[in-house]
Amino acid sequence: MAEQDDDKTEEPTAKRREESREKGQLGKSQDLSAAIVVGLAVLALYVWGGRIAAFHFGAAHQLLGNFSTLELNQENIEAQTEAAFWYVLDGMFPFLLLLFLAAIVANVSQIGLLITFKTMAPDFGKINPIKGLKNKFSLKTLVLGMMNVTKSILIAWVSYLVLSAYWGSLFHLTGQDVRQSSALFFEVFFALAFFIVLTMLLLALADFLYQRWQNVQSMKMTKQEVRDEMKNMDGDPKIKQKRRQIQLQMSKQRMMKDVKDADVVITNPTHFSIAVKYDEATMRAPIVVAKGADLLALRIREIAKDQGIPLVEDKPLARALYKVVEVGDAIPQKLYKAVAEILAYVYQMKNDRRSKASR
Repeated sequence: MAEQDDDKTEEPTAKRREESREKGQLGKSQDLSAAIVVGLAVLALYVWGGRIAAFHFGAAHQLLGNFSTLELNQENIEAQTEAAFWYVLDGMFPFLLLLFLAAIVANVSQIGLLITFKTMAPDFGKINPIKGLKNKFSLKTLVLGMMNVTKSILIAWVSYLVLSAYWGSLFHLTGQDVRQSSALFFEVFFALAFFIVLTMLLLALADFLYQRWQNVQSMKMTKQEVRDEMKNMDGDPKIKQKRRQIQLQMSKQRMMKDVKDADVVITNPTHFSIAVKYDEATMRAPIVVAKGADLLALRIREIAKDQGIPLVEDKPLARALYKVVEVGDAIPQKLYKAVAEILAYVYQMKNDRRSKASR
């Protein structure tokens, strides 16, 4: 019996996640991006609002002053209006640039850097009236609708609480001078903005978590889909190559770890390094625990030096061992004598050091 959509109980594979990401199907919250941008806008106004206002008052004063001294004709009016526009835009540019960068950072922080054109491709399934009707009455649409209503109620309730704290001061606003009224107005405005932005951020975080969860749910697979994908991946040359690379990397890591157990490292001295170990009680012949050429050979020598393992230069032997002996294999009989002489030399050197240390 074929598995249906209801049987999608398996977590999405890395390939399914990658395909979904390429299509632009991501667990992203628009509310979180909006809350971050609005929050930064309020913060920027709080810090630079006075300067921005003074800048624009100066622009208005200059414009009116120019009009009072110039002949009022169409050419002068157009020139002064254009100059005032660019003057105001120049003053607002840092503020607008901050909001633009904030919008980019808010989106990148949620989904990472992603450039895809697949979302721009026409999808005629979206204009299917039957599918559209199903989407309108889906569980997802119902949940989103309830969340939007909840957001509106919470923001209205927070606004009421903030404004209720200033009712008395606002009722007596008409009896105060312009400076006091302006100070009170800005205090109420920023208090209201702060708590609204805080509420938006908390709601947006909840929405972000929901969107991530819902996106994972939409990517879930049936057991048959997982099996089919694994079959396709097994035959994919890129996957095989990637596996070989991982296996080779793991092999190199194990080999570098085994260098620490070597008795001696035979070198070329720069092109090849072969680490040899011999335990008379457990081994019939010495074995190669690591070998490498060029950069890998250099790394083997560095580890040997750090561990106090002797380095012995023997160009012909190093080349021969590198060519004919694999890592983990015993030294062949034709090279055994040469390796045994080096091991005997190393053991004699260690014994001499112990004798000197014991005196």
